[in-house]
Parts: sequence; structure tokens; C-alpha cells
Amino acid sequence: MKSSTVKAKEAALIENRIIKISLVNSLLAIYVFMGKDKDYILSENYCSCPHFYYRIFRKNFVVEKRVNAGSTKCYHLQALELALEKDKVRSIYVDLVTMKEILLEIYSMDKSFILRKLVMR
Repeated sequence: MKSSTVKAKEAALIENRIIKISLVNSLLAIYVFMGKDKDYILSENYCSCPHFYYRIFRKNFVVEKRVNAGSTKCYHLQALELALEKDKVRSIYVDLVTMKEILLEIYSMDKSFILRKLVMR
């Protein structure tokens, strides 16, 4: 039987929830996990979700042995790794103003309606 984390990662890939937002005519890009209720900013070693912060602070303040180092990553980062590995990342290209607006929406409202409009095209 598959764990809920494995199911969630697989669902994220099937539903194309990992979005790479790139600036037009630039190498700058960010990843976004587009959730059902909230969106999260990602990189290969960072996620803006509360679980990520909890794990980082716990790892820094509590000394404990871990058998599986991957267990310290939230499922958004695990889904990003899997998506990159399987080339299942959806890419969109935007201008600087649009990228700023998307990031502002995610940080202020927990989700970007602009991103959803762009993805639904």
C-alpha cells in the first residue's frame, strides 16, 4: 500500500501542479507548487510551506539520527524532484511585472489567480 506522501507526489505530477515560471529573455526562473488551496514557491532546496520551516528549525535545534534524509523534505520538494526527474514540469514565460504580481499574490493571499489564468490558457 502506498503512503499518503507518495500518492500526493504522484497526484501533483498527474495534475501538472509543478510550474516553472521563467522571465522572457532571461535565465531567471522560479518553481511554484500550485496547490488546491495554496501555492508555494520552490527551488531545489527551499519551499515556502510551513512544513519546510518546521523541519528546518527542528533539524537545527534538535539532534536526532535520521535513517532517511529525504524524510526531512516536504512533499512539495519531493514532488519537484520527481517532476524534474521525469520531465513533468509545466513551463510558462512571463515578463518581470507579471512575475512580481504572481509572487506578491502568493505571499499575500497564499495563491495566485494570475498564475491560474496563465495556466488555464
